[in-house]
Amino acid sequence: VKDMLLTYVSDLEDVNPTEYLVLEMTPVITIDSTACHVLKDIVTDFRSRGIEVAFAMVGNRVEKTMRKAKLKTFIGEKWFFATVNEAVQYCLRHQHARRTAKERSLEELEAPPGRDQTFDVNDIDIGFSDEIGFSNDMHSECTMVFITLAHDVPMIMSEITAVFRKNRLVVVRAQVDPLNDGGAKHVYFLKGLKSAGKLTDFEIDRAREDLEAVLRSGLCATRKFLPAKESPVGFGEAAAVKDAALESGSGDAPRRPA
Repeated sequence: VKDMLLTYVSDLEDVNPTEYLVLEMTPVITIDSTACHVLKDIVTDFRSRGIEVAFAMVGNRVEKTMRKAKLKTFIGEKWFFATVNEAVQYCLRHQHARRTAKERSLEELEAPPGRDQTFDVNDIDIGFSDEIGFSNDMHSECTMVFITLAHDVPMIMSEITAVFRKNRLVVVRAQVDPLNDGGAKHVYFLKGLKSAGKLTDFEIDRAREDLEAVLRSGLCATRKFLPAKESPVGFGEAAAVKDAALESGSGDAPRRPA
């Protein structure tokens, strides 16, 4: 995995130097002490190159092993996220804060006594993109579905649950949290109607396609009522970040930098 990541970073070096890596851990069901050492080596190596590594969608079993090995303490709790979208958002904030700190270094030296020059990464406001994520490893009995909307759409929850009914999926629990600038984060706990258990790969793929269609139609409707500058990012478009986010274990190419 490390060699693959180094190859991606090297390929992008001349076009767009990488500052952050986002590793989606959904395919990783379990790890042992050897894997923990490998992950620690990856993080250490990339940090020495000026590249931060973030982890998204780490399953309960993997998280417990990483915590037991004190790997989460070494990496830092702030670099673990429930979804890839949240990881990318934090990396964007961190990047802006780091660059701003460099630009302000001289200003801080010249600042008059008592002037506050502190800068909190969480104070940075950035836009959100739309995202759909599935995980079979974050809950013991259910498949979890994460849907992030840059702009909430009226009645979108009814359309989402209609997709689940169409695909014969049972919603065990649902949660909707508001995001900045009118967005929303949906989390659904699902079971297959026939199996009464977690979704199969086929059920996930079919539900994902239908959800993508719902988001596309919802976003098109939203754009009609938003000023041009507030129009949400289209589904599937990359976040406006100059860094490459890589997904581990999926075999995908690095995310296209905007």
